Amino acid sequence: MWRVYVREHPTFGSWYHRIERQPGWVSRIAVTAAVLVVVVPLVLLALAAITVGLVVFVTLGLIAQLVVMVRGVFVRGGMPSVASGASGGGRRNVRVLRDD
Repeated sequence: MWRVYVREHPTFGSWYHRIERQPGWVSRIAVTAAVLVVVVPLVLLALAAITVGLVVFVTLGLIAQLVVMVRGVFVRGGMPSVASGASGGGRRNVRVLRDD
């Protein structure tokens, strides 16, 4: 339907016929170039975003580890152990209820 409209349009008709007369390899190269112009920058932006995210994650992780080490030196008087940090969570007198 739209091809008939474009083919018979006074302005677009001459362009349609001009494109239709070209060999197939010309159209394929033109479409490939257009896709590459769009896809390559998107891939590069995605890689840059992943790289920045990874660098920020590693940097903040190292800063957090440094803060824990410094806090462990000043609060407990030594290096923090793994068991004293995350397992207890600072809770005392907690009752465990079991569903048997």
